Amino acid sequence: MNAIMATAFIIYNTSTDTARLGGLADRSGNQFSE
Repeated sequence: MNAIMATAFIIYNTSTDTARLGGLADRSGNQFSE
């Protein structure tokens, strides 16, 4: 797995966890700059 794929995987998991906790799937999913 290269760095880009690993980073995308981490971002996806973080966004999913945030959506579960706060129901902000749209907002967390759009914060790719962080």
